[in-house]
Amino acid sequence: MIVAGAVQLVAYDFLRARQWIVLMSTLQLAETLATIAAIAVLLPVGRPLMDLLVVIFFIKAATIAVFFVWILLSIVHEPMKC
Repeated sequence: MIVAGAVQLVAYDFLRARQWIVLMSTLQLAETLATIAAIAVLLPVGRPLMDLLVVIFFIKAATIAVFFVWILLSIVHEPMKC
């Protein structure tokens, strides 16, 4: 989870450097809401904390995957500069 968090911080720094603040904020908000939903669902049911950590790791991994897919699509669709 530490490595996923570090990759995520690098991705957010990249977004900040390219001035894509809205995408960065949207990804952070979506991750936060997904984490809150996981806590609200898993803990009252009595699931152990390890299950919650695994779900949070997959939420982070999904956020990173969305970031890289979005970057790849924006690079492909970016017009050529001569």
